[in-house]
Amino acid sequence: MGGGGGGGQGNNNVATAGVRGGGVVLIKADRIRTTGNCGQRRISANGASAGNAGNDGAGGGGAGGSVILDVVDFDLSGSCPLLLEANGGNGGRVNDGASHGGGGGGGQGVVIFSTNAPTGNATVNASNGAGGCNNNSNPCNFVAGAGQGAGNSGILENIGTPLPIELLAFQAVTVGDRVDVTWSTAVEMDNDHFQVQRSLDGDEWQGIGTLPGAGTSYNTRYYRHIDEAPLPGLSYYRLLQVDIDGSMTATHTVPVQFEGRTGRALLFPNPAKDRVELRIDGGVGEGVLELVDAAGRTVAQGIRIQGGMAVFHVDELPAGAYMALVQVEGELLRQRLVVTR
Repeated sequence: MGGGGGGGQGNNNVATAGVRGGGVVLIKADRIRTTGNCGQRRISANGASAGNAGNDGAGGGGAGGSVILDVVDFDLSGSCPLLLEANGGNGGRVNDGASHGGGGGGGQGVVIFSTNAPTGNATVNASNGAGGCNNNSNPCNFVAGAGQGAGNSGILENIGTPLPIELLAFQAVTVGDRVDVTWSTAVEMDNDHFQVQRSLDGDEWQGIGTLPGAGTSYNTRYYRHIDEAPLPGLSYYRLLQVDIDGSMTATHTVPVQFEGRTGRALLFPNPAKDRVELRIDGGVGEGVLELVDAAGRTVAQGIRIQGGMAVFHVDELPAGAYMALVQVEGELLRQRLVVTR
């Protein structure tokens, strides 16, 4: 969004205020078409022009905003041309013979095309606003500064889609002893695949499944991945969307509380700083234990469980959430461990 203009300095109560900048227009469509004898159609994110002052300073013009067109094709009639603009607003002028400070012009905004800009029956402008006159001369002989930068340098084309997918829904819910991850899309642009990711702490992520995307699609599509081995306690899920060119976008995260079986394993203390004791309910059982960090990397392994008990140290591990995987008497038990400093 374009920034607003600054207000004029005033000591005679006739200064004028700065004005709003342009907003954001985002259009996603297969085609923009004009028909009939309309004269002109206009899509605009212009900054506003400031009002004129008396013998005080005038307000500055607002900066241009953004017009973003994720459009495949333009079909524009000569009798109904299209005007696209994101211009800076003009600064206000001073209606007094002495110099009192006209308002500065607003800077140009941007007009962005995902493909080629239209070449016929269209006008595209991203111009700087003009500075206001510092006095009441006509023609003006002393002008405040205009917006900076080469005119129309904010017109950009062939940048690709700004929205690789339009996600309708994304959820992760427990169903029995698993977590069901589902999502749907309304639009996909150059979408190669989705990676389902899981995290213990919401910071470090592990990929647990990959599903192919639809490439480019304008139909609603539904996806599903089942996590057959969810983590006990609180964990987080998200999608990583990967374009054909390798660029990636992550969705929002969804927390899941899984009250699945932790078995008979107990870690104490938890949270822990250095020494941790594992106890198996009943005090019997032989096996091994390993620790996995939030990104799914094994950080300790081969810890022996004898007589239903094991002792290990975590004083060299970074603070964070870990998963203890306990293999005992043919069972795989999971228990969350938090390391603090």
